[in-house]
Amino acid sequence: MSPWAQLQTWVTVSDQDTDPQADPASYGDPEHDPGFTIARGRLGFDGFVPMGGMRLAQVDYGLSVGIASPYDALSIGDDDVRIVDAFGRLAFQSGLGLGAISIGAQRVPLAREALVSSADLLFQERGLAAAWLVPSRETGAIFAQAIEFGSGEMAPQILVRGGLYNGNGAFFGDDDPGLMSSARLEFMTGNAYRTWSPEKENALGVGVGYLSNPKLATTTGAMAADLLARYKIVTLTGELVNSKITPTDTSVKGPSVLGETNRLGITAQLSLWMAMNDDKGIELGSRYSSLDDATASDDAGDVWLLHNGFTWRNTFPQMDFGVGHIHRTEVNGSSIANDTVRIWTQFRPRAKF
Repeated sequence: MSPWAQLQTWVTVSDQDTDPQADPASYGDPEHDPGFTIARGRLGFDGFVPMGGMRLAQVDYGLSVGIASPYDALSIGDDDVRIVDAFGRLAFQSGLGLGAISIGAQRVPLAREALVSSADLLFQERGLAAAWLVPSRETGAIFAQAIEFGSGEMAPQILVRGGLYNGNGAFFGDDDPGLMSSARLEFMTGNAYRTWSPEKENALGVGVGYLSNPKLATTTGAMAADLLARYKIVTLTGELVNSKITPTDTSVKGPSVLGETNRLGITAQLSLWMAMNDDKGIELGSRYSSLDDATASDDAGDVWLLHNGFTWRNTFPQMDFGVGHIHRTEVNGSSIANDTVRIWTQFRPRAKF
């Protein structure tokens, strides 16, 4: 069993949009005035169950609790400590490769950035598409099967994942008649879920995903395509998510939209790894992310963000330090300057028993 902790703290050095009368809420803007924020605070453990003489199957598990600040002023943060992950998984070897069945509260496999650990994100927060169009964690069951072509960490593989979930963000049951479903197919070689590699290993990941979430008054469908390509010290990532909300039985419950609404999110990031010694190094990069919450309209829901900065990985053992500038633009909305300069730190101790 391996207990661990994670603490991400942000210091807002400056924020241009500080006037309380001209400080409208918008996508991607948490409205942090100069000061301190606990972005995430988590405690957990993971491990595996000894299986005796069984060689083709393994049971592992994970449980974590914590708090997180809202992604932006339109999101809901954690008012108290709550479960983050809680799952058990059976992994097994088949004739194709490694397979697994997991059940509990876990990440929904749809698009890549939402599946990357926040500990490995360059800017400690995700782009607009991952935050608004992709479910983070849901309670349900996931089946995964890898089709492996060779052996070793760099061996190419095709990974197929599919799952069923409550789809309401709750741990204690489903409150509507439909189950949310997702499916993801990807080709991968190397570690395609981290944008930096101390060993300067190459990686490639290309994936597509589909999601359907029928609720009482609406049905949401989403499609995603993503890419991660790393050559030695340079990593390029890209992601496109298209989501459609359709009103259904509006006699039971008021729908969140009045008509069929298409939403589109795009994310692209370029980063450079400047190695030092051991696993220390500086990851320097830039990320563009955009959201159009109703593609048929030109309104204040059309926004984009540009993050520029660096994270010094393992500045001290199990500690990261970073600095960045965030530029925000409402394409058809407010023209008020709304940039932020932020310092971030991360502590991530881990022990083994």
